[in-house]
Amino acid sequence: MLLLASLAGLSCKKQKDNIPDIYVDEFLYLTQPSNVNLNAIGGYIYLHNAGARGIIVYRKSTSEFTALDRNCTFDPNAACATVIVDNTAFFAEDTCCKSKFQINNGQVTSGPASLPLKSYQTEFNGTVLHIFN
Repeated sequence: MLLLASLAGLSCKKQKDNIPDIYVDEFLYLTQPSNVNLNAIGGYIYLHNAGARGIIVYRKSTSEFTALDRNCTFDPNAACATVIVDNTAFFAEDTCCKSKFQINNGQVTSGPASLPLKSYQTEFNGTVLHIFN
């Protein structure tokens, strides 16, 4: 009986997010040529030197953005656990484990991953996007 209670307690535990906490404080000026893709809704760019394995910045609406860490949540320590945006630009996919995530919110859509991609906070003033944690 004690074993059954212990197993039940383990199955109810929340999975630990083991993506490293990396300090992020980025400012993107949408007037710069490197950020031109963010001027259209549905546009995205990669920030290669931010977050654990880079950040995907995606424009959801005229005033909303999503910033997602590219480190896959399934076996995040694997050398190839980096997500890329697929051809449709609706999903981010880890080419190793084949987990797929919605690009607009980081939620898992398929694959072995059970946790969403780590997200960062965003603030937009009309021309400058601030990404931070």
